[in-house]
Amino acid sequence: MNMEYFVGEKYVRKFLNANIEWTLLEPLVKRSALTYLRPLLGFRFFEDLLTKYNDETLSAIEIELVEMIKYIQGLRVKYESVYETSIQSSNKGFMFQNGDNMNSSTMEDLDKLRGDLSRKIEDDENVMLSWLIFNKDDFPLFTDTTNDEIQPPLNNGYPSDGDNFSIL
Repeated sequence: MNMEYFVGEKYVRKFLNANIEWTLLEPLVKRSALTYLRPLLGFRFFEDLLTKYNDETLSAIEIELVEMIKYIQGLRVKYESVYETSIQSSNKGFMFQNGDNMNSSTMEDLDKLRGDLSRKIEDDENVMLSWLIFNKDDFPLFTDTTNDEIQPPLNNGYPSDGDNFSIL
């Protein structure tokens, strides 16, 4: 089974043009979840929620939380895609992409868009965190003192010399 980081192609397409190749966006879903969402929720709580999401075993209140997460993930993928889909690496260096009958954006335009998205994401993350704190009794792992501890993957219960601890 392929791991879904709370959102798939159909959901992400609500935030982005359908003409953008999914192969460009799919890695951004995982990267945004691991880079932004996991530290925000805490490693253990994130992993627990992600497992339940993929196993389709979420409780009703966890589903409410995941709906907030999905929206934030959609915005985060859009944020991450601004440079990824606008600037292309070629044998002549980095170039702005320019479609038929379209003007390419300037770096200033892209930076403004990312800034606007960043503020919106931060607001939504704060709402989600406030909601989580208000409902902390339903999410004991979120407030657990071990929630921020990142444990390396184990091989038969022990770290092996060949384990790669990359977050991506």
